[in-house]
Amino acid sequence: MALTAIVIAWTLVALWFVGWELMASGVGAPGAETPSLVRRFGAPAGEALWLTLLAALWFGSLGSGAWPVPFALLGLLSTWRAALDALARGGVARMLVRLVGGTSRMLVAGALLAWRLP
Repeated sequence: MALTAIVIAWTLVALWFVGWELMASGVGAPGAETPSLVRRFGAPAGEALWLTLLAALWFGSLGSGAWPVPFALLGLLSTWRAALDALARGGVARMLVRLVGGTSRMLVAGALLAWRLP
């Protein structure tokens, strides 16, 4: 797999994650603290890098046929703790919104990677 393809895929996923972060921070409560630049841009770009490298390994060794399964599991894994916090604070509906949102975020990232990497 060419390094150029990995860099392009990482850029697409990083833009997706930064956009998601900007959208999510705009939905917060009024008067909420504004995240730092590292939190707003660095953390999603780093997460996109690790996800892209994992996807390159997945697509390079196991193929691209069942890509939604690992990306859905990664979405659930990365959102689980926040969903449990949301359950404690706001009930089942808030927890489901967290789980569906986090899983959707990761599935879209997986679709971008499946499109660019194989």
